Amino acid sequence: PGDWGNTGRWTWDAIKISYTKEGNFIDIFGGGTKIHDPEKLSVPFTNTEYRGGGLYSHFRVTGWLNIEPFYAHKSQGSANYISTLAINRNWAGFKLASPESQDLIYDLLYMQEFGKENGKQIEAYGYFLKAGYRFSPVPAQPLLSLRYTYASGGRKDDGVTRTFDPAFGASDKYYGWMNIVQWSNLSNPEIVLELNPFKNKMWVELKNNRFSIPVTDDVTILNTMKIKPGKHLLGNEYDLFIRYQPYKRWQFTGSVGYFTPGDLEQINYNDP
Repeated sequence: PGDWGNTGRWTWDAIKISYTKEGNFIDIFGGGTKIHDPEKLSVPFTNTEYRGGGLYSHFRVTGWLNIEPFYAHKSQGSANYISTLAINRNWAGFKLASPESQDLIYDLLYMQEFGKENGKQIEAYGYFLKAGYRFSPVPAQPLLSLRYTYASGGRKDDGVTRTFDPAFGASDKYYGWMNIVQWSNLSNPEIVLELNPFKNKMWVELKNNRFSIPVTDDVTILNTMKIKPGKHLLGNEYDLFIRYQPYKRWQFTGSVGYFTPGDLEQINYNDP
């Protein structure tokens, strides 16, 4: 997420070691997210916001199933504003998925978050489910899939942190194109239709996300809205994305998104 800046918000100094054999691999990585300062040079792993590392792996179990176990760790970096904190966040999980080449598609991702931050215990989790089918004999090879994303939520005054926090700010994957919500304290069923017309020169995606907030206490949206008492529905998002590549060195993309509010009420609003 670059926030329309000159560089992305997350810039890394990192080292990765990989072992690959017959399509299987294990990646081990470590490093730090850097502080943006155009006036100074930061040598690797100094003046960091966060430090961390982990492991990601991929194994082909059978001809119809892949498994990807992973682990990640994050702690405070060396920058002045964060070095005095005590952060020990950990994520462990796995992904089970079908090979990309087959028409029947299924995907399960589960991630458990644990550790402590400033003395407060962390017990949170998130998961993603996907089932779909690609109609290969049909023109444009339509792929229709149903998906569901969940990330646990919790109250700020609880003795345990139960609100799931994505590792290292990962985003733009599970919650639509408009970035209204993050993969945190989220329930999101969605239906997606993908098309590949013109011999794979064009890719079209139509998507409907239905966003709900599991734990609505202490939650505001864009600092101007909150969920009505006793309700959970944030709203529906409808998206259309088109990518067209007529030539090898030319590609055109376009997208449009529309959001319909759910059980929302206005806050911090002044009528001019």
